[in-house]
Amino acid sequence: MDSATGQQLLSAKQLADMIGITKRAVIKRARNESWAFIEEAGRGGKINKYFFSSLPTEIQLQYNKEIASGVPAAEIESFDLPAGTGAPVPADPTETAGVPAIAPAVPSLSPDLVIPGLSHWQNKIAAARYDLVMQYAKAKSRAKKKAGRLVGAAAADFAASYNTGLVYEAIYQILGPVAAKTLEKWLGILKANGQNPEKLAPQYGQHRKGVRIVTEAEMNQMLKFALNPNRYRVSQVIKMTKALLKKERLPSPSSDATMRRALIDWKNRNYDRWVFCREGEKALEDKVLPYLERDTDQIQVGDVLVADGHKLNFQVINPFTGKPARATLLMFFDWASRYPAGWQIMMTENVQCVHAALRRAILKLGKIPVMVMLDNGRAFRAKVFTSKIDFEECGLQGLYARLGIQTHFAAPYNAKAKPVERFFGTFNELERMLPSYTGQSIEDKPAWMLRNERLHKKLHNPFVPTVEEADYIIAAWAWGEYAKRPHRGLKGRTPESIWEAGKGPGVDDDGLNYLMMSYEPKAIHRNGVTLFGVNYYDEALYGYREKVLVRYDILNLERVYIYSVDGANLICEARPMRKHNPVARLTGNPLDLEAVKQGMQQKKRLKRSTEAEARQLATEIGPWNFPAPDVQVDELPLSPAQIAQIETQAAETQVIYLDEKKPEPDLIMSEGDAYERLIRRRAQGEKLNKIELQLVADFEKSDSYKFMKEYYQEIEAGLKAAAANN
Repeated sequence: MDSATGQQLLSAKQLADMIGITKRAVIKRARNESWAFIEEAGRGGKINKYFFSSLPTEIQLQYNKEIASGVPAAEIESFDLPAGTGAPVPADPTETAGVPAIAPAVPSLSPDLVIPGLSHWQNKIAAARYDLVMQYAKAKSRAKKKAGRLVGAAAADFAASYNTGLVYEAIYQILGPVAAKTLEKWLGILKANGQNPEKLAPQYGQHRKGVRIVTEAEMNQMLKFALNPNRYRVSQVIKMTKALLKKERLPSPSSDATMRRALIDWKNRNYDRWVFCREGEKALEDKVLPYLERDTDQIQVGDVLVADGHKLNFQVINPFTGKPARATLLMFFDWASRYPAGWQIMMTENVQCVHAALRRAILKLGKIPVMVMLDNGRAFRAKVFTSKIDFEECGLQGLYARLGIQTHFAAPYNAKAKPVERFFGTFNELERMLPSYTGQSIEDKPAWMLRNERLHKKLHNPFVPTVEEADYIIAAWAWGEYAKRPHRGLKGRTPESIWEAGKGPGVDDDGLNYLMMSYEPKAIHRNGVTLFGVNYYDEALYGYREKVLVRYDILNLERVYIYSVDGANLICEARPMRKHNPVARLTGNPLDLEAVKQGMQQKKRLKRSTEAEARQLATEIGPWNFPAPDVQVDELPLSPAQIAQIETQAAETQVIYLDEKKPEPDLIMSEGDAYERLIRRRAQGEKLNKIELQLVADFEKSDSYKFMKEYYQEIEAGLKAAAANN
């Protein structure tokens, strides 16, 4: 050490031993690179000693590593720690195994060592400080053993080499730069406490143990705002708390950051109360309360079919109005295999569609399921019955019981009880691929649906599938794409593989028609019954005018089943009536001519059958003779006095105007048909009486009107337009 400048000096021999070259090579390099030096007296004459600061960088780093290199653990006893004091500290094998010679070989503390009473970060820092002090003590011990080596200089060199960050890098990452005086201080603490590393742990914050210093008034007022169901933001809670305390002239010394940390700490320790007060019972159920884990390996394919409804995020053509609209997909999902068994696309949710979807699922499954799990939403509490109907009273359970199916209704607002919910999330992949996609929310709307997006609307594909086309698209994706994917909930197996292994041999289709098909009461007219604007006819309906029950599958309208109004007896199977070419004779098309010919022959055949039956009836009951009416005529005319008396009594009689007589109900026409007749009369300018207006108003409040609202509105609008043009 140079006494004048305080800089470290190294001789050529010291540098030669460190670098591993000859002394002469060191002197030659020093001369070529102009290292700064001074001459000092030595054995055999003067010797050159070079200033440490003038040496090349690589030599300085090598020197720092050299003086900080390890020595046997026994040498540490030479520094002034009391021998045998304190508990022995095991060496960390990661610090010594496979490390170069410059790595420490002294006892060290593992960073994961836990000292009771200290936090994790305090344990980590205490271990790092202990390891660094051990290396520092070793360096001092080594300096004492070297003749002419000053202990103070060795301590300074050790601190300088450590603070470069190139040696003891793991410790440096934890502690950062450390001064030599600090190392000496830590060494003294260890000496005084028997090498107890706990004494090197940082003590700041120990008295508060992480508790935020906020006043009781601040905390109470923050909780009043924070637990409000309006869910104020934390920043808003703090702002309102400060304003209120200032208004009430109460002190609020805490900073916004401190109040925020205190509130977040309270939230993390009382998360159940935080969620329940701010978000309610459902959020508590979904976020905090533990849930029951279910083992689906214990159920087989067909044991449980789970049903739920999903509002389609793309448009289809409404079969009732012919306009694009969003329909509802009612899905029956096999729980064991996660396979979409059957579904129904419906424009409004009702119980009939539930039956139709289950019918399709049973046909696909090939056997009767053991249990059906239904949602507790509007689709299963439809106003088809009454607004206050209960499941046990609506007959649904009894209907399924005839097939041997148990019914279970999931708890409301409990998505975890219905595994089909996850399927609908994946189903959005298909929805996004269709041109009529409308988005999952307002923010998710495609550009062509937004305002002023003229280019997108011009480029948009206007294709909107019909219900039948949408059903085909869904089937192709659900049974072709989704069912063949490996499923995480099935341990990597595909739904299709499990489904195919567990489905049944098949069921009777006709046996499910009565129980599962949708139904609608209808009145019979000359051309049979009208369903979705199409007339369905069979000769069995000729001459029949009682109301009937029409059962149908909305996805297969090639035929409908006509039952008696009580649903007990099947009358016939009706098919759509073919419309004929009005100028078939002019076109000369053989098919059109043949169709007209068959139609005329049918009419003649039915007419002859009616005439024959009428003759038979006349023969049985005899000729149709009506007796002459028995008319009694007063024998004596009234006298003038009697006439005058009658006129006087008539003049004095009080006239009472009665309400219009309610017309006799049409035993054949349904409420819908009667309503249609009335709105046609109203659209043509005819004035309805009070009773008729009341019938119109009552029907417009019914579910039947809501189901066919657009159909009736189009009829009335068309008639009004035609009347206006005339």
